[in-house]
Amino acid sequence: MTPMLRSRGGLSPTMIGRADALHALHELVERARQAADTLPGSPAIALVTGDAGVGKTRLLRELSAQVDPGVVVLAGQAQPGSLGQPFQLVRDLLGDVDLPSEPGADAAATAAADAVLARLGGRPGLLLVEDLHWADAASVAVVARLAASAAPHVVLVISYRADEITRRLPGGELLAHLERTHAVAPVPLHPLTRTDVGAFLATVYGRAMPSAAIDTLMARTGGNPFFLEELIRAAGSVDPDRLADQPLPWSLADVVARELDGVTPDERRLIETVAVLGNGAPFDALALVTGHDEATLIAQLRSLMGRGLLVEEADDDFSFRHALVRDAVLHQLLGRERRRLHAAALDALRSIGSCDLAGLARHAAGAGRWNDLVELAREGVPHYLGRGSTHQALRLAADALCEAPDDLVLLAGAARSAWLLGLPDEATGHAERWRDVARARADADEEAAALRLLSRLFHDTGNDAGLEPLLAELATMAEARPPGEERARLLAAVAQAHMLAERTGPAVAYAERALAEADAAGAKDVRAQAKVELGAALAKLAERFEEGRRVLAEGAEEAEAVGDWVLVSRARNNAVAYLPVERYAELDRVADRIDAATARAGFDGLGATACAFYRCEAAVEAGDRATARRHLQRMDSGTRRGCDDLNHGGSAHAALLAAEAGDLGPARALLPRLEASPRLRGHAMEWLLPELSRFLGDPGPALESLAALAGPERRTSIWTQPAVLHARAEAALVAGAAVDTVAAALDVLREVRHPWIDGALAPADAEVALARGDHHAVLALVGDGETLLGRPVGGARTRARLHYLRAQALAATGRRAEALAAARRAAAELERWPGVRADEVARLLARLLGTASTELTGRELEVASKVAEGMSNAEVARALYISPKTAAVHLSNILTKLGLANRAEVAAWYVRHHGGGPA
Repeated sequence: MTPMLRSRGGLSPTMIGRADALHALHELVERARQAADTLPGSPAIALVTGDAGVGKTRLLRELSAQVDPGVVVLAGQAQPGSLGQPFQLVRDLLGDVDLPSEPGADAAATAAADAVLARLGGRPGLLLVEDLHWADAASVAVVARLAASAAPHVVLVISYRADEITRRLPGGELLAHLERTHAVAPVPLHPLTRTDVGAFLATVYGRAMPSAAIDTLMARTGGNPFFLEELIRAAGSVDPDRLADQPLPWSLADVVARELDGVTPDERRLIETVAVLGNGAPFDALALVTGHDEATLIAQLRSLMGRGLLVEEADDDFSFRHALVRDAVLHQLLGRERRRLHAAALDALRSIGSCDLAGLARHAAGAGRWNDLVELAREGVPHYLGRGSTHQALRLAADALCEAPDDLVLLAGAARSAWLLGLPDEATGHAERWRDVARARADADEEAAALRLLSRLFHDTGNDAGLEPLLAELATMAEARPPGEERARLLAAVAQAHMLAERTGPAVAYAERALAEADAAGAKDVRAQAKVELGAALAKLAERFEEGRRVLAEGAEEAEAVGDWVLVSRARNNAVAYLPVERYAELDRVADRIDAATARAGFDGLGATACAFYRCEAAVEAGDRATARRHLQRMDSGTRRGCDDLNHGGSAHAALLAAEAGDLGPARALLPRLEASPRLRGHAMEWLLPELSRFLGDPGPALESLAALAGPERRTSIWTQPAVLHARAEAALVAGAAVDTVAAALDVLREVRHPWIDGALAPADAEVALARGDHHAVLALVGDGETLLGRPVGGARTRARLHYLRAQALAATGRRAEALAAARRAAAELERWPGVRADEVARLLARLLGTASTELTGRELEVASKVAEGMSNAEVARALYISPKTAAVHLSNILTKLGLANRAEVAAWYVRHHGGGPA
C-alpha cells in the first residue's frame, strides 16, 4: 500500500533543525517569567533572521505554543504594502483596539505601547513581531517604545528578512538602533542540513527515507523548509521510495504552477489579482477587477481557500497563505499581464475610495502609468509629511522623482523628509536640486523655500563655508521682497541662522522684523516661527533673559496651535538650554513632550537623540549612574550634526561617565580627535573638557572655560549657572590649578549681571576657601549643603560635593559629630553613583571614624612636598626621577591614607603639618 503523508496541513508535526534557536528563545522567556516587574531593566530582545521560507514563522508559532501558561503571548505580523497603513502591525498585535489614524496624534506611539503593556497586566509577556521589513513607520515607533520600556518581564522577538531590510525603511532604522543600544540576542536561521532533511522526511512519512530521496530533495530545495514542504506536497501520495525517480518540480514556481493546473480560468484570474493587489486584498476591489458578481466571487474564494492557496486575514480581506506563493504567482505573469492587472487594481481602488496613496502609487508604477504615479506622489508626499510619516514620504518622493526629476513639490518633499529622518547628505542633494530648478524657472518663492532649508542643513552638517554666502543671499532676497508673508518667512529664516550661529544681536533684530511682518500679514505659522527664533535669541541676553524664556514658550504654544510640530519640537528642545541645572529633574517630563512632538512631525533626526540625552542628564542629576548609562546607550549619535558624537552622541558622555567611575581610557581615546579638529574642540570646551579636567589632572580646560565665561561673548552664557561654575572651579582646583588663579577668574565673573549669577559663585567660592584653609568661610558659603539663597543647589553630585565641603570644614574646626553627619549625607547622595566621588567621601568617612592610616612613606612625603609646591605629576616625576605613572600611584596612596580628596587638600595638609618646607 502506498504510504500516506502523516500530516496534510503542516506536513511535519515536529519542527526539525531548530532546537538550538528554540532553546535560546525559551531561556529568554524563562528569565522574563522569573523577573518581577518592579525590578529595573528593559525587555529582552531577540532578532530572528533568515531567508524567506526558512522557518521564522514556524519557530515563533512553536515558541508561543510551548511557553508557560502564565506567559501572555501577543503576536503581530506586518504585511507587504503596509508602509502606507499606520499601525497595521500594532492593530494585528492588539486586535480590536481604538488607535488614531494619524500616526503622531496625541503621542499615539507611546499610547499604543502603553496599551500593549497594559494588555499584559504586569504578567510575563512574549511579544512576537513578524516581518519587520514590511512594517509601517507608526508600528515601528511603537516597537521602539516597547524596546525602551522599563519592562524586564517582557521578551520582544522580532523576525525579518535580512536581504529585504535597509536603513531607508522604518524597520531598518529600528534594527540599527536596537543593535547599537541594546544587548540583543541574535537568532539566525540557516537552511536545513542534509541530516535535517532526512529527519524531516522521516517525520512526515513515519519512517527513514532512502538516501537518494534525501539527496534529491536537498539538491532541489537547498534545505529551505518551505520549499521542502511544497515539493513534498506536490508529490502527493507518491511512494517516498520513488521520490528520487519522480519528475518533481525544480522550483517553487513549478510547485505553484502545478497547484494552479486544476483551477478554472476565472479562479486563476482571481489568484493573479490577489497577487497584484497584495496581502489584504479587499473583496470590493477583487470584484471590480475580476468583473464577478458577489455570489460568484464568494464561491471562487471558498474554493481557493479550500485548496490552501488563499486565506481570509480579516473580514473581506484576502491573502496568500505564504508570501512566497504570492511571489511565485507574480513571477509567472507576463509583463503585459502584470501591467494590465496593476492598471485595473489602480482604477478599482480609486473607485472604492482607497486612501492608501502609497499603494495607489505602487499600482500606478506597476501599470506604467507614470503620470498617475507623479500625480499621486505630488498628493501623497505632502499628505504623509503632514501626518509625520516621513519614511513613506521619502520613499514615494524618491520613486516619483525617477520620472519627474525636476518636480518642485517632489524635490521639496524629498528634501524635507530626508532632513527630518536625519539623512543630511540626501536632504542636501534634494534641496540643492530644488533650489537650482526653482532658480532656472525664476520661481522666487520655491527658491526661497529651498534656501531656507539649505541654511538649516548647512548648519547641521557644519558647512560654515556654504552657510555664510547663503545667509547673505537670504537676507538680500528678503530686503527685495515687498512686505508680506513671504518676506516674513525669509526674515525668520535669517533670524534662525544667526541664532544658531550664536550671533544674538542680528538674530533678535531679524526675528523682531519677522514678527512684525507676520502680524501685519496675518500669517500665524510665520509668527510662531519668529517668536521661537526671537525667544531663543533673547534668552541669551542677561537683561532680557526672562522675556526670552517667556517668548520661546509662547512660540511653542502658537506652533502647536497651527499644527507645526517640527517647530514645536525645536521650541521645546531650545527651551531645555535655558533650564537651570537645579531643575534638571524636570527633564524626563520635558523629554516626553518633545517625544510627542517629534513623533507627530516624524522628526527622527531630533527625537530619539535629544530625548535620550535629556533623560540621561536627568539621571545624572539624580545621581543614578545605571539609568544614565541606559539612556546613554540609546543616543543615536551622528545623525544630526558632524559634532553630535560630542554634543548629543554616546562617545563623549560615555567618556565622562567612565571617568567619573575611574576609567580614563575612553576619555584619553577621545582627546586626539578633539585636538585634530578645532570645531570639535571648540564645541567640547563648552562642557566636556572642563569636566574631564578633574579626572585627567590637567586644569587647563577648566581654567580656559572660566576665562571664557568671563569674556564679553560669554558673560550672558547659559553656562553661568551655580552648578556649572561650581563644577568648573572644583575641576580646576582638583586638577591642581593655583588657588589664586581660580579666585581671580571668579572675581571677574563677579562683575557679570545675570539672573543666574546672583548666588552662583557661592559654591565655587567655597572650593577656593577650602583650598586656602579658610574653613569658617566654607561653612558660611555652603549653608546646609541643600540650598543657596533659598534655591535648590542642583543635582545629587552637587549636593554631595557641598556636604563634603561642609564635612571637611566642620572636621577642621573640631566639630567631628557634625562633620560625620555631613559626610554621611554626601555618601547617601552618591549611593547610586559609585566611582571617584564616592571614593573621596569614603576616605573622609574613614578618617572621621578613625579607620584611616595617616602614616606616609618617605617617598610619599616627598611627593606631597612637591604637590605643595604646585607641581603637576609630570613635574613631580622629573624632580624625583620617577615615572609620571609612579608619581600618580604615590599621589593616589596619599589621598587614600589621609582621607583627602584632591591635590589642593594634599598641599594644605602638607603646609599644616610640615610648614611648607621641603621634606
